[in-house]
Amino acid sequence: MRYLTIRNLDGTAVKLDTNKKLQVYRNLHKNCYSVQQSGKVVAHVDSITLCFADFLVANAGRSKVLKTGKKNVHARVSGYLRHPLSSDRLISESNKSGIAKYNPFKFDSFVDASNESGLKSADVVELTAYDNTMRALIKYHC
Repeated sequence: MRYLTIRNLDGTAVKLDTNKKLQVYRNLHKNCYSVQQSGKVVAHVDSITLCFADFLVANAGRSKVLKTGKKNVHARVSGYLRHPLSSDRLISESNKSGIAKYNPFKFDSFVDASNESGLKSADVVELTAYDNTMRALIKYHC
């Protein structure tokens, strides 16, 4: 097993297994990203970069949002934590980059913000701190 350490919002170090996928979702209550590994929330961070990532939306969760109007956790990015040099290399080799967005009232999947085409996966996804509109900024590179 190979591990990398990330810093939690409170400054504590969290050791993560790079051979296991992470699930990252926007935490609306804490204005950050929650990081899960093996089904357990292990960290809360302002930003994180995932490699070999998938954009996931649970249809049942989205349907519940549409029916009730109340938000729930049903959209996430799943991928592997890699050393920053590895992800930087993948970004430099990418052919396409863009901003991803998701709105359950408009789309049934993550989409490219510029042309609203659906996104399923990317080589690298950078989930970064909230921008000045209080929205999460999700950059992708393929």
